[in-house]
Amino acid sequence: MMLIGCRNCGGRYSANLPACPHCQSPPPVDRTCPTCGAVLPSVPAPCAACAPAPARISSPVASSFDPARELRWAKSWAIACGTMILVGFLMPLITASAFGLPEYFWPWDWMPGLPILDLLASVQVALAAVTVLAAAILAPIRIVPRIMAIVGGVTLVLQIVLSVMGQLSLILWSTVPGLTSGILGGIALLSVCGIAVGNRVRKSFPVHRAPRRIAGLCGILTVAFLLTPLAGNSPIIAEMFEEHFWPQGWPFVLGFGAYLAYGIAGIVSFRGFAQPRSTTQVITWIGRTFFAVVPVVLLAIGLLTTRFLGGSGQEMFGPLILLVVKFCAVWYGLLALPSAGAAAWISASIGGGLSEPPPPPKKHLKRPVRAAGAAPPPPPDVVV
Repeated sequence: MMLIGCRNCGGRYSANLPACPHCQSPPPVDRTCPTCGAVLPSVPAPCAACAPAPARISSPVASSFDPARELRWAKSWAIACGTMILVGFLMPLITASAFGLPEYFWPWDWMPGLPILDLLASVQVALAAVTVLAAAILAPIRIVPRIMAIVGGVTLVLQIVLSVMGQLSLILWSTVPGLTSGILGGIALLSVCGIAVGNRVRKSFPVHRAPRRIAGLCGILTVAFLLTPLAGNSPIIAEMFEEHFWPQGWPFVLGFGAYLAYGIAGIVSFRGFAQPRSTTQVITWIGRTFFAVVPVVLLAIGLLTTRFLGGSGQEMFGPLILLVVKFCAVWYGLLALPSAGAAAWISASIGGGLSEPPPPPKKHLKRPVRAAGAAPPPPPDVVV
């Protein structure tokens, strides 16, 4: 006995019955394709014999990806990062003179006395900022993400390499001198950028595996930095629980705690989220909290160091704030520049490329068409 399905209630009954015993609907009637004459099922569906095969999708692409919006987002970050780096580079340093008056040291005052590698590194940061700003304003918008990723990545890697070589002391987490600590500090910076890149791309492509792997692997590197012994000492996490670390080391606990939370959030990105938009937004706020905590940590470390050396915290509060703002402006710009460019570039590779947004349509004033032989309209009345 052959069973057929009812299109009304979904029940199954024998084909010998005149109607569905559940809802009394008539049985489905076979249809034929008007092109080839093949028998079609009762449910509305294209003919399997002559319909074109569906296109194969190599990667799941979310419908939320908008190339024009991604380009505008990348361009805005290029302008913001270039401005931050340039302003931070040109900001002066303030010190107290012997007479109690502040002394200002501009970049062109202390740059001539730097070693050649330090001088090249400082000039290279300024050139990178100018290059990115010029590209965001003058270059075609579709190549701005690539310029951001290449210029920002080369600049950031060069600064890290020079820091490892001992020429610069700009590694944020390199508290122990030595080659190993410098290399691990550079990896820590790059892993933070990787978490941000993977989380940004996943907002547009929540089911794609590439952003999940990028954020997850960088999260593992972030946590591994805190678990690795530096220069023969205990790992950073182990030192946080020692007694001598707490009286003066609470700013490090605050900073490394936020850093650890962001790394764990990156590791969690390996999972498939039931609500990816909400979860990626939570990871974004964890990262923003970490970057907001870093200036507070640096300022607290500076004030504690000043008091330990016998200085007055009130006199050094203003110069320390300016130094922290200068440091964070340069390094936040260096970290965000390649991250935003790489995120837009990866999104373009997954989504099929970036295209420039179409120009707005021009408004043409159309004159009314006058019929042949019709009298011209009367001139408007002029009231004096």
